[in-house]
Amino acid sequence: FGEPAPFPTTAPYLADILEIPLLQFFCLKRSWGSYDIIFEPLSFDSGGPRDEREHRIKRLTEQYARNLEHYAKSAPYNWFNFHDVWELAP
Repeated sequence: FGEPAPFPTTAPYLADILEIPLLQFFCLKRSWGSYDIIFEPLSFDSGGPRDEREHRIKRLTEQYARNLEHYAKSAPYNWFNFHDVWELAP
């Protein structure tokens, strides 16, 4: 947590280019047969000047990472990465 990590940016790019909202979805198991389903809208100003797109994408990706960190901390046993997000330090 709180460390740099690579995240894909395709979805934020498409949302910005197409000027459509982007939602982040979480499904957290709370107890046997009980789940919380959460939709987090990622806020941004789509359709702005092209030369500001990288800044908008960076803000969206950082918001995505903060949300992921928040929900991973709130339910740490609900998560599994199917690929290495954080490379091991040498």
